[in-house]
Amino acid sequence: MRQDCFALLAWLNLFDLGSVATEVFAAVSPKAVHLAGNYLADSNVKKPRADAQDAALATRLWAESESIVQAL
Repeated sequence: MRQDCFALLAWLNLFDLGSVATEVFAAVSPKAVHLAGNYLADSNVKKPRADAQDAALATRLWAESESIVQAL
């Protein structure tokens, strides 16, 4: 059902499937169930960049995000 909706939207040019193919794959494909928790790119498991795995950078990002949200 979901795949039919995405196909219809793409056909109507309301939704560019190429730009979200990995997200659609992860959301609706039974083949993606066992990939949960992995980084996906081009509908395949990929190793994220080094800075994406940097714990110190993640801590800084979290703190900055909290300060931005608190300021709202």
